[in-house]
Amino acid sequence: MNRQETIRLSDLRIGYRVRNEEHVVAEGLDASISNGELTCLLGRNGAGKSTLLRTLAAFQPPLGGSIRLLGRALTEYSDRALSHLLGVVLTDKCDLTNMTVADLVAMGRAPYTGFWGALTASDRKEVDRAVAAVGIESLAERKIRTLSDGERQKAMIAKALAQQTPVILLDEPTAFLDYPSKVEIMQLLHRLTRETGKTIFLSTHDLELALQIADRIWLMKRGEPLITGTPEDLSIDGTLASFFPQKGIAFDPTTGLFRIRNRYRMEVRLTGDGLLRDMADKALRRVGIEPSVSDETAEATVAVASDRFTIQRDGSVVECRSIAELLDALDR
Repeated sequence: MNRQETIRLSDLRIGYRVRNEEHVVAEGLDASISNGELTCLLGRNGAGKSTLLRTLAAFQPPLGGSIRLLGRALTEYSDRALSHLLGVVLTDKCDLTNMTVADLVAMGRAPYTGFWGALTASDRKEVDRAVAAVGIESLAERKIRTLSDGERQKAMIAKALAQQTPVILLDEPTAFLDYPSKVEIMQLLHRLTRETGKTIFLSTHDLELALQIADRIWLMKRGEPLITGTPEDLSIDGTLASFFPQKGIAFDPTTGLFRIRNRYRMEVRLTGDGLLRDMADKALRRVGIEPSVSDETAEATVAVASDRFTIQRDGSVVECRSIAELLDALDR
């Protein structure tokens, strides 16, 4: 796909004006987004993610700097022109509970249907195409109130697709979903960037999913410059490891993901390989036992074979057939 820049931020300053007084949330923001990419905005609460998204969506004006959309200043577009360029999916749950899915998706055609909102055959075709793109054909005649949170979110994404905009902005699209639904929505959005060539930009707290699925990451921290890059580049250069400095979290550069860092009360030497060894490593860390490859500080040695664990400690040998038995034996 031939990538083209769709959004450009230059020295952007965002925040609010209250009684002619500026309240700056973030400033000096420089970044760009291209078509055909899924970009995820990450950061702690209070970093300004929602403010940035609202500013990109033209819901509130920037305090300074500029946002260019398709090469033109965002502030130069009329509301009508923006409705043909920007689709927005917000966190708030849809209140139109008595409406069918098809009717909700059809609302995405509002920029094209005029004052009376009558759908033409072409409009209905776009609605059908949007419904099919997110795989909810079987839900088209269902009432919104009967949908699960994941199904409702798909309907909202279909509505944005029916709007036929080159850019779609989403605020926390996985906020109310269970884990399988979170994965499904993120994979859907990634697939849509490839199939439609659209620019899809979203804010999220689902750090692990974003690092596994997004093409590009924007990292936002209050009082610091915006950092952008692929998840892999941000892992290699140490950015991710230093971005969330917290005692209970550790960044694993070998996987490019975060894991829980526990306080260790004991150290054992762990030998072996394969899935059983990896699961033993995980279980030991979970209960506060640090796996090591050194004999010097280890209180015991755990050897992993194909179907058992052998513990050597204080001259005695104990064999275990499961991780539960292993953990029990180490606690004695």
